[in-house]
This record gives sequence, C-alpha cells and structure tokens, in this order.
Amino acid sequence: MNKIEQAKKLLRKAIMLDDAELMAMANEILDEVAPTSAIEPSPKVEQAPAPAPVPEPVKESSKEPDFNSFKMKSDEDLARKNGVAVNKIKREIQFVDDGSDKDISTPEITLADRSRRKPFKKIEQICQKCGRTVQTHPSHKREWFVCDGCIRK
Repeated sequence: MNKIEQAKKLLRKAIMLDDAELMAMANEILDEVAPTSAIEPSPKVEQAPAPAPVPEPVKESSKEPDFNSFKMKSDEDLARKNGVAVNKIKREIQFVDDGSDKDISTPEITLADRSRRKPFKKIEQICQKCGRTVQTHPSHKREWFVCDGCIRK
C-alpha cells in the first residue's frame, strides 16, 4: 500500500472519529509524499485543541430498571401493530378429506390391566391418653396415638 492510500485511510478514520491527531498524522504523510515545489505552501492555520470528549455518565441504576422509560401499550396500539386477533376473524376450514389415508389402520393390542387397588382396611389404634380403641386409616398409624377427643382437650 502506498503512502497516499494510507493517508486517505487515516483521513477517513479521522473524519469518522473526529480526531484531530489522526488528521495531523495524515497531513504529515501527505507532506512527505508530495513534492514541495509542485504544491504551494498554504498558510497553516492553528487549530484549537479539540475539547476532550465528555464521557457519558454510566448509569449506576443498571442494577435497578428505570421504570420511567417504560410505556404501557394500549389495546389500540397492539391492534394496529399486530393486525386483527385470530379469534375475531371468521375462517373457513379448507381441509378436504380425499380418502388417501384409508390404508392406515390401528394395530390390535392387548390392553393393560387397569383394575383399581384393593380398598384399605381400617386398623385399630389404642389412645395413649384415655385408653379407648379407635378404627383409623392405616396412614394414621402411630406408636403414640391420641384420639380426636383427646387432641381437642
């Protein structure tokens, strides 16, 4: 790559970034390449140093969302954006059964036994407080059983 192309690339980048130092470098490269006798020296205008770009403050609320920037969409906005709701349109069923799938059949299989389990049998528990015998569900079997009447006391 020759120096003129390099200077052009630097100038393009300097214009994009608005960087005075890159522009100065590109001009220096062009001054080295161009013969001084062919080009009249132009009076150099001193440019004021470009003000340092002020960095935008970083939002410290990045941990918490800014709810002021959100806007609730109304039903009208959604209707305009998305069109008409599917359940509001009268549609016709376009499927036509031409009978091409009649050769498919369900195979014969034996069904699994779906009998219910046996009903539970109540068990006898003896209350530890009053000594009464009570018939209860097997899931309530305890070593230290107390009947309903004694629990309320």
